[in-house]
Amino acid sequence: MKDIRRILVIKSRGLGDVITSTPVITNLRLNFPKAYISFLTEKIPSEVLAKNKYIDEIIIFKRGASFFEDRNLIRKLRSKRFDLVIDLFGNFRTALITYLTNSPNRVGFAYRVRKYFYTIRIEPINPVYVVDFNLSLLRGIGMNIYTDRMHIPVNREDEDFANDFLTKYAVGSKKRVGIFPGGSYATKRWEEDRFALLSDRLVDLGHRVFLFGGKSDYKVLNKVMAKMGRKPILIKDLPLMKFSAIVKNMNLFITNDTGPKYIAESFDVPTITLYGPSRMDTHHPPCGRHIGIKKSLPCSPCDRRSCEKFNCMRMITVDEVTNAAKKLLKSIR
Repeated sequence: MKDIRRILVIKSRGLGDVITSTPVITNLRLNFPKAYISFLTEKIPSEVLAKNKYIDEIIIFKRGASFFEDRNLIRKLRSKRFDLVIDLFGNFRTALITYLTNSPNRVGFAYRVRKYFYTIRIEPINPVYVVDFNLSLLRGIGMNIYTDRMHIPVNREDEDFANDFLTKYAVGSKKRVGIFPGGSYATKRWEEDRFALLSDRLVDLGHRVFLFGGKSDYKVLNKVMAKMGRKPILIKDLPLMKFSAIVKNMNLFITNDTGPKYIAESFDVPTITLYGPSRMDTHHPPCGRHIGIKKSLPCSPCDRRSCEKFNCMRMITVDEVTNAAKKLLKSIR
């Protein structure tokens, strides 16, 4: 593929989805060092791309946009005359947007009717870790893959904020354990009383526990805090990049399968991820610094947003997670 001067990458939503797309950006820049690279995504996940030196432009995608808003977006994309468009999301709307850019090189996965919107169709390989899945689109068009590392650049201001925060709470030499009990929907969340008991045990072991959450996690955070015997350091209401800068300074991050886990993994912070209805084989990194806990049940993975039994999460015990935490923290000096 030659004479590529303007590139558009589409990953319309999802914090974790955008973070796991960053190796695509890095490899595109290394393959096309002089190209102008744009990235189309929603506003919130776009924040992790704001300081990415490999991106020239972020274009905001609005979920639930009106016909006129979508029309204006298409006009804007067409005016940029992209030589190459890569659709990493692959639903009907992003496939249609890819088609309507009029780019001569439109790349996407060969899913059902959607594949006809692309000029280059790559057969999806499953199950495979999501980073490798994204990179398979680049491999499919003959690009060299130089790295599979996720990349979230944190600026000096946010680094200083995190350092001042940790100094304020006199963390000292104690191991810093971050816990994120939230999640996009209930079936992906381990029960609050178990997170509370886990936190108390970690404090008893001499570690400093940080409880993370955003505005959508208030109810979960309050329930966890109410059940704790030893109060953690609460981190909420922070801008995404300040949140990320503190996560970067954790020695261990324990979480459900949700966006913040990818923040920790991008900084190579050891993680323990609790998987319920989601697929561990596609979402868990193939690295010994990260432990995934999942129960094999006939109904799992199902990706359901509601469940009466909830056994896939309830069968994960506090002892299991505590032992996993001890294992990872023991390896950290």
